[in-house]
Amino acid sequence: MNFVFQREFSNAMDREGEELSVLCKELGINFYPITIVPFEHTFVEADTINNLEGYTVAYGSNVMEIVSNNCGWDPGIFKVAHDEKSVHAVFGSDYINHDMLICNTENYIDRIKEAGLYETQYYFMKPNDYKYFPGTIVDKKMMPFVIESQGRRHGTPDVYDLCISPVKYIKAEWRFFVVGGEIVDGSKYHAEEFRLDVQAGFKKEAGEFAEKMILKFDGSGTFVIDIAEMQDGNYKVVEINGLNSSGFYKIDKKKLLVALKNLSEI
Repeated sequence: MNFVFQREFSNAMDREGEELSVLCKELGINFYPITIVPFEHTFVEADTINNLEGYTVAYGSNVMEIVSNNCGWDPGIFKVAHDEKSVHAVFGSDYINHDMLICNTENYIDRIKEAGLYETQYYFMKPNDYKYFPGTIVDKKMMPFVIESQGRRHGTPDVYDLCISPVKYIKAEWRFFVVGGEIVDGSKYHAEEFRLDVQAGFKKEAGEFAEKMILKFDGSGTFVIDIAEMQDGNYKVVEINGLNSSGFYKIDKKKLLVALKNLSEI
C-alpha cells in the first residue's frame, strides 16, 4: 500500500506527517509526502511518484481529490455522497439539521420568512455541496456579510444553494473514522456550545449510535461520521465527510493505517 500525504499545508499537518511517516515505516506502508503547487493542482515531486502503482491512498486538503484523479491513483480518494440533501434523505430525524431549509443566495430571506423563522435569534448556515465558506452560526444581519465576504471568491457563482436551520445546542461531539464499514477509532473534539475540547476515545453510547448510523448510510464504506450528544441526551448525526481530508484530532493513527492496509489486501 502507498500513502500519499500533503505537506507544507499547515504546521499541524506537517507534524502529523512526521508521525505518519514513522508509523508507515513500522507497518511496511510506502509513505510519500508531496508539496502541492497552489492553484495548479500539480505537485513538486511529480517526476518521481506521478505514476504510483498499486493500492494508493491520498490524504490532505480537498485539492488532493483533483491531484489523485489526475494521477490515476487507485483508490486515491474514498468518495462519499455527503451533501445536505443526501444526508438528510438517509438519516431523517437522526440528522441534527433535519429541519433545515434548502434555499439560495437570492431567496434565503424570503424562505426564512415563509418558514416562520425570521425572528429566530441565531441560525446555522452553510453552502450546500460546496466549500465557499465553512458552516457558520449567524444572525440575520450577519448573513449577507458572510455570503459577500467569505463566499465571493475566485470561481464562486453569483447564485448557489444554502442550507439554513435553527441553531442546535450540544453537550459533546465525536468524530469516528470508518474503514470498510467498521469504526476504527473515535475522538471527542467539541464540548458544549461547540467549544473545542479534543480528547482521545469516545463515549460508549455515542459509538453505539454511530454504528447504527453507519449501517444506514453505507455498511461497507470508508468515511468519517461526526456524532453529537444533544442537551436532551439524544444523539444526532452532525455530518458525513470523506476520510481523505478530515482532521484526525486524537484518534489512534496507527489503528487507522492498519485498517487501511488490511482493506488494501482484500
